[in-house]
Amino acid sequence: MIEDAIQGRGSSLVFVNTRSVAEAIGHHLIPRGDVEVHHGSLSKEVRIDAEDRFSKGQIRTLVCTSSMELGIDIGHIDHVVQFGSPRDVARLIQRVGRAGHRIDQISRGTIIATGFDDLLESLVIARRAVLNKTEPVVPPCCPADVIANQVAAIAVERGECGIETIRKIFSRAWPVSDCGSLLDDSISRMEEHRLIRREGDRIIKTGRARKYLTTNLSMITDERKFRIIDYVTRRTIGTLDESFVVGWIHTGAVFITRGRLWRVLEVLEDAITVEPAPKSMGELPSWEGEQIPVPFEVAEEVGRLRRTRNFSEYGADDDSLAYINRILSEMEKNRTPVPTDRLVMLEHSKEGVIMNICGGHKANEALGRALSILISARYGTSVGIEVNAYRIFLRLPKTVRAQDVREILFSLEGEHVEAILKIAMKKTALYKWKLVAVAKKFGAIDSDAEYDKISLHRLSEHFDGSIIEEEVYRELFSRYMDAGAAGRLITRIRSGDTEVQIGALSIIGSEGLFSSRDLIAPPDMDQAVIAALKRRLNAQEVILACMHCRKWKRKTILERVEEHPECPKCGARLIAAVKPYEEENIQIIRKKTKTPEEKDVEKKMLRSANMVLSSGKRAIIALAGRGVGPDAASRILATHAHGDGFYKEILKAERKYITTHRFW
Repeated sequence: MIEDAIQGRGSSLVFVNTRSVAEAIGHHLIPRGDVEVHHGSLSKEVRIDAEDRFSKGQIRTLVCTSSMELGIDIGHIDHVVQFGSPRDVARLIQRVGRAGHRIDQISRGTIIATGFDDLLESLVIARRAVLNKTEPVVPPCCPADVIANQVAAIAVERGECGIETIRKIFSRAWPVSDCGSLLDDSISRMEEHRLIRREGDRIIKTGRARKYLTTNLSMITDERKFRIIDYVTRRTIGTLDESFVVGWIHTGAVFITRGRLWRVLEVLEDAITVEPAPKSMGELPSWEGEQIPVPFEVAEEVGRLRRTRNFSEYGADDDSLAYINRILSEMEKNRTPVPTDRLVMLEHSKEGVIMNICGGHKANEALGRALSILISARYGTSVGIEVNAYRIFLRLPKTVRAQDVREILFSLEGEHVEAILKIAMKKTALYKWKLVAVAKKFGAIDSDAEYDKISLHRLSEHFDGSIIEEEVYRELFSRYMDAGAAGRLITRIRSGDTEVQIGALSIIGSEGLFSSRDLIAPPDMDQAVIAALKRRLNAQEVILACMHCRKWKRKTILERVEEHPECPKCGARLIAAVKPYEEENIQIIRKKTKTPEEKDVEKKMLRSANMVLSSGKRAIIALAGRGVGPDAASRILATHAHGDGFYKEILKAERKYITTHRFW
């Protein structure tokens, strides 16, 4: 369909929502000879080359992300294709506006929808764009880390300055004009970290302030970039983020960038050497922050459109209407109600409960997390959540069913959502990553400190109740979750304005399980990748610790571990396996008196030891996977897969961790 959309159109831009989709589409279209890929993780040299060739007419189409939304001059553009829903109105207007970019021309574009949700969402966004209903711009209000940064800048510039003078300066900038006591709290925190000295009502710069400022000129969180070097040409062809490299890249791994397949030959301190791998199977690179959230208002209108089925004002073509009616007719035929803005459907699946609710990404993220913590507390079980704009998938044990979720949903009060989330978020990797980022912006941690060498447990305790913790919550609730919208959804449910029903898994409900608008799946991994995984795991360090006598531990590599390890001191086989960065946990389990969090660590290690007791070295191999803890290892072992199948399950778990760990 993309080829049909660009055929005979002159010069075209094909916009996609993620870099991985840009790479996948580019991989299929580049053999035409007139298509190139353009996104922010490609090197500047490669991007400029693509832009020059496009402006000179040497290529007719660029497959791109938001890298081409703004004012790069690449000459005349005849047509814009948006692959998948643009997710919000402002993005659609900006992208389609690149075509016919003259006062006497009309901008024209085509949206290619990729599923039922995607199609209705695209219709809603296109109509809202015509009506000029763009999303409101909400600037951050009183960000504490920005206040601290600017106080340091004033101190360095002036040497010393009165606090009231700083307050007057801030009063002239709307985002921080109402900072009030937040300014005093920020100054106190900065004084504690020796960024400034305070004498009475004045602040005085310190030597550390200048160093801090030179490394924190921008408030954008730094993430190390790894250059991708082509072994054949020795050219830098792009970059990968540190989070992706740490999570996936290793010698022998195959991935796609610039629309082509590459195999990793060597991983250096700041670069990755690769060679072309045209016949290999590949994994799509995954970049931080790619997902574009669907606003609450858009998702709500999609729900209303499902209910009214009045498409006359939405400009849908005949094929689109036929597809929509076919899905809705199939739902009626199966006697499964259609979730709408006034109907929430709880549907059973083999792995849990799907809550179909038209709330948008951020509201559903908040509601899903709140439900998961309440379910976990009531039933004493771990709860996995996967969220999109129209459903929340709760991965639950078979003993917890849709009726139980319904009861907890009705017990939840809208005004309590944020308080529940604050409790729940503190145990997630997302909170801890953001805590490190904010602490660096406050100067509490040096900007070059590495994430994996920081004791996050101690850091969390140290900043408990501080202004740094409050800033972390502000950023989490503004960027990732909408507790207010989630509260409104709950209020509607409790008041009866929105009905909640229970049913079997439907076509619409299963769309969130078995399809993805953002991902074009690559073929399965080849034997070289499996072999590389085995080599990596065999060479990986692991620490074994006896959970019976708790007096013995051993650091070794996985290849040297016995099939059924036992403690040489007491002869027990209750052996926990932990990763090197978890070594401090061994000291925790030896304590006589433990805090609640330390008891959780002990439970986790006992679960690991029980798996090793029953499954031997296979359990240790599973636990050695990146991001694989006892829960994921238990699921891997439960598949009873053997040989390459066992290692494929580990790869699946690692991939899931890579793509979802920032939302935990």
